[in-house]
Amino acid sequence: MDLYAMEDDEELQELRKKRMAELMKTKGSVDAKMTGDVIKADSGNFNEIINSNMPVLVDFWASWCPPCKTMEPIIDALAKDYAGKFVFGKLNCDEEPAIARQFSVSAIPTFIFFKNGSPVKQAIGAVGRDPIEKIMKSLLSGD
Repeated sequence: MDLYAMEDDEELQELRKKRMAELMKTKGSVDAKMTGDVIKADSGNFNEIINSNMPVLVDFWASWCPPCKTMEPIIDALAKDYAGKFVFGKLNCDEEPAIARQFSVSAIPTFIFFKNGSPVKQAIGAVGRDPIEKIMKSLLSGD
């Protein structure tokens, strides 16, 4: 192998490492869109999440909230079922009160549905799977 090829290999390896580090920083949001994971939303990534090219459901919750805990497995299951069609975020209102206030969240759980960065629908309380999925289907069909 000649010297230039070795230098190119080292430079290529450095570029790969740098790109991998960048991807790892955004891994939650990039992978979650396609794999059906729920993204932990916070002030650092909230706008990126709601401005997805897919419809978005953000679960506004708190760790001390029993109805929030009741809805957690339902939201996780919907995220898996709608992987690649819907983005799911989960925002802890105790950790991010400014964002909760911005969207007038006064009861939890509150589920806000976004399209093109704007809130379009919401559901409040431990409503179960059917009402959430009905809203999701309406957004996917363009209603």
